[in-house]
Amino acid sequence: MLLLLEKKRLLQARRFLEHFTVFTKPDYEANWHHQVMFRALDGFADGRIKRLMLFAPPRHGKSEIASRRLPAYLLGRNPNTSIISASYSADLASRMNRDVQRIIDEPAYQRLFPNTKLWGKNIRTVAQSYLRNSDIFEVVGNRGVYRSSGVGGGITGMGGNYLLIDDPLKNEEEASSETIRESIWEWYTTTLYTRQAKDAGILLIMTRWNEDDLAGRLLALADKDPAADKWTIISLPAVAEEDEEHRRKGQPLWPSRFNEAALAAIRASLGSYHWSALYQQRPTPMGGARFRSSWWRRYRRDNETFVLDDGTFVVLNQLRIVITLDPAGRKTKKSKYTAILVCADIGQDRLLVLEVVRQQLALEEIVPALHRLCQKWRPDWVGIEANGFQMMLVQQARNHLLYPGIPTVMELQPEGKSKLVRATPAILRAEQGKIYLPDAAEWLYEFENELQHFTGNEKADAYSDQTDTLAYGVLGLDRFGSGNDAVPLVLGR
Repeated sequence: MLLLLEKKRLLQARRFLEHFTVFTKPDYEANWHHQVMFRALDGFADGRIKRLMLFAPPRHGKSEIASRRLPAYLLGRNPNTSIISASYSADLASRMNRDVQRIIDEPAYQRLFPNTKLWGKNIRTVAQSYLRNSDIFEVVGNRGVYRSSGVGGGITGMGGNYLLIDDPLKNEEEASSETIRESIWEWYTTTLYTRQAKDAGILLIMTRWNEDDLAGRLLALADKDPAADKWTIISLPAVAEEDEEHRRKGQPLWPSRFNEAALAAIRASLGSYHWSALYQQRPTPMGGARFRSSWWRRYRRDNETFVLDDGTFVVLNQLRIVITLDPAGRKTKKSKYTAILVCADIGQDRLLVLEVVRQQLALEEIVPALHRLCQKWRPDWVGIEANGFQMMLVQQARNHLLYPGIPTVMELQPEGKSKLVRATPAILRAEQGKIYLPDAAEWLYEFENELQHFTGNEKADAYSDQTDTLAYGVLGLDRFGSGNDAVPLVLGR
């Protein structure tokens, strides 16, 4: 009886990916959503599904199944198959490669698939050696091969029966970059796609970042062109948005790991924009506004007192005030605006926007305008965006802001980060109801109007200077507080 049960167990592990995973990883515990992925991946392995997308939140087990266990399983079932696997970086792809090798080397795997072996100290019966490194390995005595690469890397010289892509985007900075999204698309269409063997399958495993990410472009193409690849999609939101087969609306995907309280905390920390994309697999449409008018809190000023809309108040001489400046270098009818924002940290991550100046200023007019605001508000520190010619402004400000209690002047360096990446902490702070605007001010309409039309698109938001100054204010207060040391301030990392 025990022999029959063991035989059945072996047969199931050779036939189904879930049973294979449990056999080679005995401590593996599958939730129902893993079983959904297993069933889809069985169809992919069998060739019934040629184009498959798996979308799931971070840390919900998709890479363990699809990027580690699946390749080893495919090579076990057919030691002559070829696999190309790509991740957002060559380093991550190499780590996945080594993980697959370790699985194949394990005794449990060899019990299942004794014909799939890798070159090593225990292989001495063949005359030739076989490739085995962190980029490529070959199956001894067969034609099977696994090749790993970073997205954008070269994979010429071999075809693939199975092409696997696991998270082509590394982070928000890459996701918000139109240039990087375009380069990934170019790599997919001109490099990876051309490596297909006959009847090859393509698997895209990812957490959604952007409506225009690789998955978004492929789905848009499928919808637009009847001849384009059609995809089977497994999309698993962290919280059910409607009643499903396995859970009710509002229930978590994997409650033993991420219960309702844990997911609520994640949502509060990320904000709705990132929550919708990363955890619900429903990225906000490109061009959508990032700030909402309903998020702003209000205050009114009564002489030296600022009364918040909840009835609490703060006093001017108790405030920690900062000024941030995004300068333009010319004064013409078509030139960009110089934006200067004065804000105050009032504790508990709350921020008062005290004053905003947005004017077309000549270079020699910027420091005097800044000087007037410093005399009025007596800030703890001043931050100036410093790229190229703007470095001269930093030095001029340090030389000319001469009055009692002179503030520290810091360099605000975007370091190539996109506007959306820089603005994200401010967006989150606003959504949490922690940014207060005055109930009336002459600059208020233009300020709110700009932020309500801010999309995160570099071209559309080329003149969003006030948004930049708010972003710098939030980032600077978060990271450097009152800024007692006159050191460069590098933001956006």
